[in-house]
Amino acid sequence: MPRYDTEWVQVMLRPELRGSPSASEIVAAIGIQAGDAVADIGCGPGFLTIPAALAAGPSGRVDAVDVEPSMLEVVRSRASAVEHSNVVTHVATEATVPLPDASADVVICALVLHDLEDPEIMLREIKRIVRRTGKVAIVEWNADVENPRKNRMRPEVIARLLAHIGRRASDPIPLPPAQYLIIGMPE
Repeated sequence: MPRYDTEWVQVMLRPELRGSPSASEIVAAIGIQAGDAVADIGCGPGFLTIPAALAAGPSGRVDAVDVEPSMLEVVRSRASAVEHSNVVTHVATEATVPLPDASADVVICALVLHDLEDPEIMLREIKRIVRRTGKVAIVEWNADVENPRKNRMRPEVIARLLAHIGRRASDPIPLPPAQYLIIGMPE
């Protein structure tokens, strides 16, 4: 079960504590363009939401989706502080994303799948909301044998999950020191 306390929020918003490059670098690696409709699934405090909104620009939109309303309040506050009016928040459940079919050019799912009891349910929702020509960006923790957590997902597992929803997985893009990114493109 994910954490939502103040310490966790600070870790997620500070890349040196989170174990990854900056959020802007990750968004650049995903390739979000001006005008894109982006869905940030499991957005937490918006560590990728705000940079994605900047990349999508005023002609784009970012739908920030999370199961925790308090995280969406943090996202709204952060978006307001930097005057991003292209961020809209939505409360989800672990099984449903409250967005219309084929509504996103880019779906981001960062550091979420490993916490789900059945990640395939979320991948089916992602398939439903991503446009036929869109892409799916999955960020996950490296599955390190020294790591005591058993819920880490290896890149080949993510690639297989993406294949199940009709996406061709990129090679893993390292996000040193502790994460990786895989982009699922249309087949």
